[in-house]
Amino acid sequence: MRNHKIAYLLLIILAMLSLTIPRYLFPMILETDVPLDVVESGSMEHELHIGDLLISQGMSADKLEEGLIIVFKRPSANYLIVHRIYRLYGHRIITKGDMNAMPDPFYITSRDIRGVVIARIPLVGYLTLLFRTR
Repeated sequence: MRNHKIAYLLLIILAMLSLTIPRYLFPMILETDVPLDVVESGSMEHELHIGDLLISQGMSADKLEEGLIIVFKRPSANYLIVHRIYRLYGHRIITKGDMNAMPDPFYITSRDIRGVVIARIPLVGYLTLLFRTR
């Protein structure tokens, strides 16, 4: 019986660590407040799919270039968008979803960017989407 209690305690500790690491350690390591995000729309299809879990890393403004996929917050909205850098005009950044016919009708600056997508894990984000829709 004592061994079962120790096993349960270790399991609880591991579960707590698995929740803590992504929340606190990933932002420090990846230098962004949004290291993980889930694709919610088809605007980046062929490259990113609904339900993909994205891993993003912070990047300095001087390293941004056309073609990078970024996670950003539109200044007039309260949600994140994942699109590609379409054009750079000085401090202004024009973005576009790969499946969208036209670039986004607004521009952002490097301050709006939360990270550059560095990895995609297919399907893992579907669980998050289920909880968000309920």
